[in-house]
Amino acid sequence: MLLVTLIAFAYSGITCAQTALPGNPFDYPSRYRVKPLAEQRALLLRYFPQLHDGGEAFSPMPNGAEGYFAIPRWEKIAPTYGEAVEKVFLAINNSRGVTLHNYRDKRLGPDYLREEKQSRIRWERLAGQQGTDIIVVPAQFGMYYRGLSVRRVREKFTENEFGLGAYHVAIMLLTHPERLATGNELWVYAPGDEYSYRADGRFELAPIFYFRSGEIGFDVIWFDGAYDFYGSASGFISR
Repeated sequence: MLLVTLIAFAYSGITCAQTALPGNPFDYPSRYRVKPLAEQRALLLRYFPQLHDGGEAFSPMPNGAEGYFAIPRWEKIAPTYGEAVEKVFLAINNSRGVTLHNYRDKRLGPDYLREEKQSRIRWERLAGQQGTDIIVVPAQFGMYYRGLSVRRVREKFTENEFGLGAYHVAIMLLTHPERLATGNELWVYAPGDEYSYRADGRFELAPIFYFRSGEIGFDVIWFDGAYDFYGSASGFISR
């Protein structure tokens, strides 16, 4: 089982290669395109009608970003971050013909899952700048860091870049279901979060999303593991 192999790395002391092999074959699905913001917002309001959409708010498109993504503040979805993640998972399950299997079910509380500090600071800054429930952020869905470990990606982030967490990636999958749909595409790390497998204060894992056997899987992986078939999603903020 994939999870057993990945978790074994977390407590073995093994360090994986930090760069992708030349000619990495894993790519985005041919049908995936970043949707117009109006379409993204309409989808979000369908599942979360309590959201207040304040209109357009753009920052310049930085190098590395693929487009603008509409992502609600998690505080507008649920009282806690983990509950917000679970609500988006439920929306995904209600929105498309495949199932999202949460292998961390009932283990998304703050002792298990938390936002990485720099990511949290940047989301707070974006919320303050835009002052609306639905934040518009330039982002990329994993290709830019294809094959690199979460640890290495965090080291390589530019000054105005930050990792996207499980909640943010799940929102992007809700509005862009084509991104994970075949099993042959590049899967997604969520480097904006940290995870403690035993809820013991050791936050050495990071969330992952993948597609296998007709369903999306959500699980965690050692943050120092590098695999050609995963890429880390990131967002950008104005300098």
